[in-house]
Amino acid sequence: MKRVMISLLAAALLLWVRVEMAASARNDNDAKAAPVAEARALSPAGYKSQSQDVVVAPDGSINLVWIQGTTPVAQAVEHDHSQHSPGAAAGAAAMPKPSGNDLYFTRSNDGGRTFSKPVRVNDVAGIARGVNSNTPKLAISKSGAIHVVYAANRYLNPGDKPQVMDLHYSRSTDRGASFEAARPLNNDTDRQDYGFVTMGNAASHAFTSIAVALDGTLHAFWIDTRYMKSGNDANALYTVTSRDDGKTFSRERELFRDGICACCQTDIAVAANGAMYLSWRHVYGNGARETIVAKSADNGKTWTAPARLTPKDWIIEACPHKPGSLALDKQGRIFAAWYTEAEKPGGAYFTMSADGGKTFAAPQPLHLGAKLWDHAQVAVANDGSVRVVWDAKVGEDRKLFTRVSTDHGKTLGAITEIETPAGNAAFPSIAITANGAIYLSWQQDNQVMFRALPTLVAQK
Repeated sequence: MKRVMISLLAAALLLWVRVEMAASARNDNDAKAAPVAEARALSPAGYKSQSQDVVVAPDGSINLVWIQGTTPVAQAVEHDHSQHSPGAAAGAAAMPKPSGNDLYFTRSNDGGRTFSKPVRVNDVAGIARGVNSNTPKLAISKSGAIHVVYAANRYLNPGDKPQVMDLHYSRSTDRGASFEAARPLNNDTDRQDYGFVTMGNAASHAFTSIAVALDGTLHAFWIDTRYMKSGNDANALYTVTSRDDGKTFSRERELFRDGICACCQTDIAVAANGAMYLSWRHVYGNGARETIVAKSADNGKTWTAPARLTPKDWIIEACPHKPGSLALDKQGRIFAAWYTEAEKPGGAYFTMSADGGKTFAAPQPLHLGAKLWDHAQVAVANDGSVRVVWDAKVGEDRKLFTRVSTDHGKTLGAITEIETPAGNAAFPSIAITANGAIYLSWQQDNQVMFRALPTLVAQK
């Protein structure tokens, strides 16, 4: 009897241990999964944070940057000085100096469950440019070096005088724990004779994009208004390269001198075969402003004649301030999302090219029926599935939405709302890992948010 009781007690104890271990494993897994599945704020409350970018590094880490005001929202003086419209007054120098902004970086090495303490990237406090759609950009080399480019304010004279936006570059070689002092990538930093002043800007070197080519070359691109003499002037597109992981850069080079819209952000994507695709909004002689894509097959030395995403014209006498987004699959298909009012109704559209950017398919509207639909971003999973995210106003607030293509961009699936906290959710940024994990960052009112999305479905 005694042996039976001992055996029963041992069996019960073993069962209890197994139950506890199973519960512990479930709790452990829940703890690992829950934080990334739910929205979380990366920037502090009380300060305006915006213009975020999210990138997954070759080592799988999640890396983010954003612009954050130095003054609490209630005290800040905010101006959007980014649009070069022909109706802008040239006497904008008398406007109050805008509140300062800093650029912050954070990193997660555990799939978004935890993030490092945000580190300020700009070594001179308060000079980062704080305007949505003039987003700082990240690129990460195989070496682990973190490359950041961003627009920084430069005042020609002390006080409230017209300012220039220089394009600054900073690098981290210690996984984002610290960043080197910024270096301007544009070479005209000693110039004082900018003639045209509109909305507080004498010239800008901004609206940048950055990428690491297959051979490790770092490429940066930006829109440059140094030759702008009136609001109707077209602008130039410039580039620099680094072949030593950001230690040094080539002298700036002008890629295109005419026809560049002043303040619609560029984008760059690198194909598996090494080809690079660059997008920007072009200004045509009839006043149309449409997004176009050019290709380089020789690591950025030469570029093809750009192809339009739509043959229709959006005639507008101002910069729309609407960025485009590019993504590529393993077979070299190009997927693009952008805003246009050439298509009807006006809004964010999606298209694809199966011939290396020579031609693009008929644009597909992303959200018919919404009051507004804008700021679309596109990304491709390792299995070829395509994810598009955007913000739209269906009720009173802006919310985030997504659609998935499983047939190489020929069609898009149903519109699905992405769960976000109450308030306005806008300006999404998306990154997808090699194993299919999807990470999303966006601006929720005045905070930068982060969450993971459900894994993409397998392609058909």
